[in-house]
Amino acid sequence: KTFVAEIYFNGIGGSWILQDAFAATGKMYLYAGTLNTNNKNVTVNSFFTASSNAKQLMLGASTITVTGVTAACTWDATIGSNLVLNAGTSHIKFTSSTGVANFISNSTSTYYNITFQDVTQQGILSSYGNYHNVICNGPANIYGGVFNKVDFRKGTNYISYNNTYDTLLISGGSLNYFGAGTIQTINSYLNIDGTVGNLTKIYPETSPTYSINMANCTVCSNYADIIGCQAVGG
Repeated sequence: KTFVAEIYFNGIGGSWILQDAFAATGKMYLYAGTLNTNNKNVTVNSFFTASSNAKQLMLGASTITVTGVTAACTWDATIGSNLVLNAGTSHIKFTSSTGVANFISNSTSTYYNITFQDVTQQGILSSYGNYHNVICNGPANIYGGVFNKVDFRKGTNYISYNNTYDTLLISGGSLNYFGAGTIQTINSYLNIDGTVGNLTKIYPETSPTYSINMANCTVCSNYADIIGCQAVGG
C-alpha cells in the first residue's frame, strides 16, 4: 500500500516498528518517539525531523528511497534536537532525475551508504558527519565529512572544507573543484581516472591551491588534468 499523504510520527515515549515495506508520496516527519524501520524498505518524497522532543531513528538494513526534489532539502535531520540515529547498514538513495537532492544532518551523526542515483540530478551533502560509502552518479557538492569511500562518477563536483577519506575515486571525465585552502586527507587509495580525449580534471575552486594529504596512500592516475594541488606523500 502507498500512502498518498504526508506522514507524521509524533508520540512522546512511543515507538513504531515497520512490519512491511512502507511507501508514501508525501514527506515523512519524525517529531517524537522511536521509528524502527526493521530492515524494511521505505519510499518517501523526503524526510524531516522536527521539535526538541526526544526521538530515535533506527534504520537497520533498510533501503530508504527518497524521490523528491526541493530547493531547500530532501533529507533534513537537523531540525530541533534530541535525535539519536542508528543507521545500521542502511542505504539512503536519492532517485529523482530533476532538481536538487540536498542531504543535511547533524555533524555528530554516522550514516552508512548514501547514493545520489541519477546522472542528471545534483546531489548535495551539506553536513560534516561520518559516512560509509557515498556514490555520486551525477554532479555533486560535498561540504566536509569523514568517509570510508566517496565515488565521483560524472559531472561538475565541488568538494568544500576539509575531508578525510579511506578511498577517493574520481572518474568519468568529471570536472572537480576543491575548496580554497582545503586539505583532503586520503588514508588508503586515490584513483583519478579519465580517458583519451576526456580527461578527469582537478582544479582549485577559487584560490591558487588546495592540499591533498596522502602520506600512506596508494595513488593511481590515468588521463588526469590536475592544477593547483599541493600534494603530500603518495
